[in-house]
Order: sequence, then C-alpha cells, then structure tokens
Amino acid sequence: MTITTFYFSGTGNSKWAANKLQEFLIRKGIKNDVFSIEKQINEIPDLLASTNGIAFIFPVYGMNIPENMKGFMKSLNNFKRKNRKKWPFFVITTFGYVDGCGPYEVMRQLDSKQFRLVGYTGLKMANNICTPASYNEPIIEEEFEKRLVIATAKIQKLASKISNGKRKIDFGMYFFVGPFRKKMAKMVENGFNKLSIDEKRCTKCMLCVNNCPVGAIVSKEGKLVITSKCVACMRCYNNCPTYAVLHGGQFADPQKYPRYKGPVFESVHHKY
Repeated sequence: MTITTFYFSGTGNSKWAANKLQEFLIRKGIKNDVFSIEKQINEIPDLLASTNGIAFIFPVYGMNIPENMKGFMKSLNNFKRKNRKKWPFFVITTFGYVDGCGPYEVMRQLDSKQFRLVGYTGLKMANNICTPASYNEPIIEEEFEKRLVIATAKIQKLASKISNGKRKIDFGMYFFVGPFRKKMAKMVENGFNKLSIDEKRCTKCMLCVNNCPVGAIVSKEGKLVITSKCVACMRCYNNCPTYAVLHGGQFADPQKYPRYKGPVFESVHHKY
C-alpha cells in the first residue's frame, strides 16, 4: 500500500506534520512518498497511477487554503484514474487559533467524480504572526509541547485508520466560522500589502528571494519588492537575519516580537 503526501509549509508546522504522518505510516508498513508542492514535481502522473491514497497537508491562512495549495489541488483534476475508481484523500490542517477551513473546502477544489474524502484532522500548533500591526502573544514552550503531544496523537490515530481502511473525519470549528471565511480570506489575499522591506536594514543577502515558496519577492530598480503573488506565509518575515521585513510598515523589535521558527521543541517526540 502506498500513500502520497503533498504538503505546503510556510514556517514549519505542516512540514512537521507531514514528517510525523510518514513516520507513523511507515510503522504500519505503508509506503509514504512525501512532496513539497513548492518544488516542481515532474512525476505526478506516475505517482497518481501507483498510489492508493493522497494526503494534503497545509496551514490554514485566514480560515482558508493557501492559494498555491488551491492551485495545486485543482491541477490534479487534469489526471484521470485508469480504473475509474475515486482516489481516497486525507487532509491535515495546521493552525494557530481555529481551523475555519476544514476538509470540505478542499472538496471544492477537487473533482468529486475523481476524489473521495476519507480522512481529516486539524492540528492546533502555534501562530506564526507576531508583529506590532497584528500582535499575537508568543506561545510559551510548555504550552507548545502540550500542543505537539496532542497533534502527534491525532496524526497517529489518522495513520491507524488509514492502515485499517477506515474513514475518520474529525469534527471541527469549520462548521461554525464558515460565514467569516470570505472576510478573513480577503484579509490574507491582501496580506502582501502589509509586507514590505526596509532598505536600510536589508543587506541583499537574498535569503527571502531564494526561499519564498511562490517567488513573490523580486528586485526592481535595485530594491526588493513583495508582489501580489505573496500568500502571506510569513516565511520571509520570520527568517530575515536583519529583521528587514516589515509588517504594516513597522519595525518589530525581535525582543518584543519574537520570530516563529517552527516546531523546534523536539523533546516530546520521543514519547511516541
């Protein structure tokens, strides 16, 4: 049995989840091929022809799916399964406060004649935005460790259901916050307007340019500019070595507004 995982991770949460799912599937004797959608995947037709199921793992931005993941999902509708059976698919979302997206928003991107939802779980991790313009209290290590323990258990349970061929869709807040999704999605869509680069602090190390998952940061007239391709993943903001990426045009003192570096508290992992 083979499960193919496609994930997008802005600052590390979803990548962590993808690695965890792979770990548990392998323990169950299931082959798991894992691919980041920000890298070119040339063998999609062969992967889909040989897989028994597909897992999508991504962060929830503004109660919605990141635009690059949406586009990737829609592109899979171009591939047809030879035996005319539907591909079973699983969804894992990561979020800081509440998952206003859930699995059914994914179903809107995929052709229901080709794909069948059989599994979903949402993982409350840590918010990756801590700025003067959008202040979120940084999560303390002890609390984050608790969240990682719960998230790990959820992934393990989903992997068990996958290995047993059983359906598992967790109930979530996405049923209640649906009406706010359009408003929140619009805020994220315009998120790039809040991000800019401080010329005085920028050293042109090009780390942000080289690591932007959607190629949204370009050089114009000797200046680095964040374009409308931005999906507001905050990778550039959280990883700039000189803190030159601004949110809302304001410099954020890293002592007061710490940058999120992903799930780095690894001590709890050895419990599983």
